[in-house]
Amino acid sequence: MAETTGQSAPSLTMDQALQMIQGAVAYARERGYRMGLAVVDAHGNLVASVRMDGARFLTPETARAKAYASAAYGRPSRLLAEAYKEAPAFWGSLGSLGRPIVPSQGALPIMVGDVQVGAMGAGGGTSQQDEDTARAGITAAGFTAP
Repeated sequence: MAETTGQSAPSLTMDQALQMIQGAVAYARERGYRMGLAVVDAHGNLVASVRMDGARFLTPETARAKAYASAAYGRPSRLLAEAYKEAPAFWGSLGSLGRPIVPSQGALPIMVGDVQVGAMGAGGGTSQQDEDTARAGITAAGFTAP
């Protein structure tokens, strides 16, 4: 599954991230979605990203920002969207920290057992289509998502 890098926690490899991207692209194509996709590691660092043909130019960045939010909080980004409603000033201020963060449905943590190794985000469809596409990518590579 995931590799270890001298640490006790597994880490996400580029090949695994590319498998997720390929799985998500296949899922999206079957449904006629045009998406941007991003996979980040457990620290929110970008591992892989793609913009499908016909997807809007901003979709990879929104996918990455959703994935970053999911990685940072260890939860599906739809739960962060709900939290935004209760504290919009807090969530709006997070962008000032220098990393893009979007608390909007469409990203999921990537899990190996109980250990979060990253997150995958999608953008370009409805919020539910984005989340379903990210889940398809994660499971296509043999990982789980909450």
